[in-house]
Formats: sequence, C-alpha cells, structure tokens
Amino acid sequence: MFFEKLKNYNVLLASGSKRRHELLNQLGVKFKIVNQDVEESFSNDLRCSEITDYLAKKKSSLLVEKLKKNDLLITSDTIVWHKNRSLGKPKNRDEALNILKKLNGKKHHLVSSVCISKNGKMIFDWGNNKIVANNQFEIPTDVDTQINLIGYEVDNFEQNNL
Repeated sequence: MFFEKLKNYNVLLASGSKRRHELLNQLGVKFKIVNQDVEESFSNDLRCSEITDYLAKKKSSLLVEKLKKNDLLITSDTIVWHKNRSLGKPKNRDEALNILKKLNGKKHHLVSSVCISKNGKMIFDWGNNKIVANNQFEIPTDVDTQINLIGYEVDNFEQNNL
C-alpha cells in the first residue's frame, strides 16, 4: 500500500495547516514539518485549480533542491472558489465570519492541489480536485462558538465527503 511505502522516506510536510497535520497523523504517516515563508501571490490570469496548482508547485520549488536522498517533500494549496474568484484566506475572525456568511447556503468549490518531490525534482502533482459545497447552517452570535463551528463543519464535511 502507498502509505507503507512512505515509511521508507523522511516525509517532510511544508505546511502550517493543522488540517493537513491531522490528516497525515490519521493516516499513520510519520512526518516532519518544514517551515517556510512563501508569498502566496499569483497572476490574476489564473483561474480555480490553476491557482492551487501554481501555489503547490511554487512552495515545492523553493525547497526541492535542498532535499536529501531519502527526503520526500509534500506541498499543497487549497482555495475557496466562489463566483469565479478565489476568496483568499481570512486575516482575522471577523473576516472568517464574513466569508462564512457569504458562502452560507451558496454553491462554492473547495479546490486543492498537492505536489510531491524527491531527489531534487517534483515527481507528482495532483491538481484540479474540487469538492462542491452548499453547506447551510445557523451562524451563532458568539465569536468563539463561530470559530469552533467553522472547524467542526470543515472536519465533518471532509470526513463525510472525501
């Protein structure tokens, strides 16, 4: 199985995403987190999965030449695509709540791309992966409850739909 083969590598995850850390832990993959500062900018000409493909590869390209023989680097990017544009990552709780309100009950896409690199080159990229969501839920007035709900809804949706 694929995950058994990963035991032969020093798996490096270039991501600060708690969701990605949890996912690899749940799959039983041992990994180290690689910190990197990547400007997640992209051309306005890119659309939907082109954005996540570009950013996942960009994140890999900054580290790929530093890999040792037994290293396997995983980079990824995810966006929310709504009304023909990327919504971007919220900068604070209020912005996160506003995004939730905007998406509540409306069709939107969660788009992800993954890039795997070893021996100084990218060996796999998996893009154009979309999940169509149309979640509708009551948004509570308490900010802490709102943030917890966001995490629960995402976790619940991922577990039931992936």
